[in-house]
Amino acid sequence: MSVRKFRKRWYIDIYYNNKRIRKPSPENSRAGARAYEAYALQQLSRGVDPFEAEKIKKVILFSDFAWKWVELYAKTNNKVSGVRGKTSVLKTHLVPFFGKCKLNEITNFLVEEYKALALKKGLCNKTVNNHLTILNTCLTHAVEWDELETPPRIKRLSVPQQKFDFMTFEESEMLINQADGYLQEMILFALHTGMRYGELRAISWQHINWDNKLLAVKGAFYRDILGSTKSNKERHIPLSPRLYSVLAKRKKTRGFIFADSNGDYLKENLARQALKRLIAKTELNRDNGRKIGWHALRHTFASQLAMRGAPLSAIQQLLGHSDIQTTMKYAHLSPSTLRSTIKLLENGNENGFGHHLVNTPVLKPEFQEIMCALDVNSTANLKTKTESCDSALYGGDGGS
Repeated sequence: MSVRKFRKRWYIDIYYNNKRIRKPSPENSRAGARAYEAYALQQLSRGVDPFEAEKIKKVILFSDFAWKWVELYAKTNNKVSGVRGKTSVLKTHLVPFFGKCKLNEITNFLVEEYKALALKKGLCNKTVNNHLTILNTCLTHAVEWDELETPPRIKRLSVPQQKFDFMTFEESEMLINQADGYLQEMILFALHTGMRYGELRAISWQHINWDNKLLAVKGAFYRDILGSTKSNKERHIPLSPRLYSVLAKRKKTRGFIFADSNGDYLKENLARQALKRLIAKTELNRDNGRKIGWHALRHTFASQLAMRGAPLSAIQQLLGHSDIQTTMKYAHLSPSTLRSTIKLLENGNENGFGHHLVNTPVLKPEFQEIMCALDVNSTANLKTKTESCDSALYGGDGGS
């Protein structure tokens, strides 16, 4: 006999007639659960079922609860993109499968059946896991809202490391040279900042600090709705000399940097289709097995930095990743950095493991500056700032 807390809710956990009884406490506190446990045991000892009223409580269908959850929780706590994503998954996948089931009829076995069916339809493991995350969140709130006693234990599928396409330095230059107008500048911007497509469309002239050559990434468009960045955090990116020079030629005080003829933001598909048409004319097209779009330019930015030895922690902050594990997919592109790190074991000691390891700086001098600019701990003592940052990140005016 005990009381325990599970996912922010207090339960009583007792055995009676060789059966385990686990019930949520009407008063969600330790003291309330203990009082409920004492009451339940007292009633059971008298031969009275204290849970009779709960048994006749009507359990609602998953479809009814799911749309209630979208209205009360998702639309209140999630961004527009999140609400649309959850709504789409529920409408297309989860409700058609689980909709006619009562909440307490969604068992572990039924979830496994859904996983098997989704994979049979050709959905990848990561997509199925996204569906399971929405299902789990929905059922967890059903418990918190007293519509369900205990949710099923949902096990995610294993997901292999995702493959991504990126361009070489030569391919990047080729793509920039074959573009013109706003598209050329937008491609250069993406390759020199690593910004997401929605962030590129939202960037304004007011976001540039011309004195420090820094760009503040403050928002993003989801389709045609302006909101916060994916991580809900502002980040700052140093401008390369090449990008700074291009922007300075048409410097303005306000408005979107990439705007239509009326000075308004670029509509969702305008630059997408323009880049798609440009790619189709090059050797980067899909006929050659390539998958180059705006997000691939972001991958290119990170991959080229990794190949030039940039610390993954700096790449993480430039990309705006909230978790370093997301950035780790670029680690294999910097083997020289890993070899240099292992060589530190022999620095200052001919016999192997050196006593001077703790005092040896791991970062290359040129990258200590960018780490400093991004407020990452560093042992660097530097004299200059913007020039070394730009040189390290982009290899001079002609780099990409």
